[in-house]
Amino acid sequence: MIRIEFIGNLTADPKNAATATGKEVTNFTVAVNSGRDSTTFVRVSAWDQLGNNCRLYLSKGKKVFVSGTPSARGYKDGNGGVQASLDVTAYQVEFLSPRDPVPEQPREEPKPAPKFQQVEVVDEDLPF
Repeated sequence: MIRIEFIGNLTADPKNAATATGKEVTNFTVAVNSGRDSTTFVRVSAWDQLGNNCRLYLSKGKKVFVSGTPSARGYKDGNGGVQASLDVTAYQVEFLSPRDPVPEQPREEPKPAPKFQQVEVVDEDLPF
């Protein structure tokens, strides 16, 4: 078995899909910087619980470590040219970006104690 490992950032939010038999898969693309002013884009498929976790907790720009089985495929682009794609079926995805911070709840200022005014009561003002 051939195994590939890489670290990169998601180019978009993960997308959920289903096979013809109803099995769910989560797909996302990871941009891997080679350090030589070039970037490799890897299409990742994650199945079952791993795919569900990726769909729930990953989003565009998040950094991930992916380990899986690679495959390559050819396709024609919009201009009729032949292109190649590197696809990976993931069996391990580690989330490397920190969790999104929980939005801070606005603090309520303490309410000032009600101010009482002294009022002079005259017997004629009383209803009884």
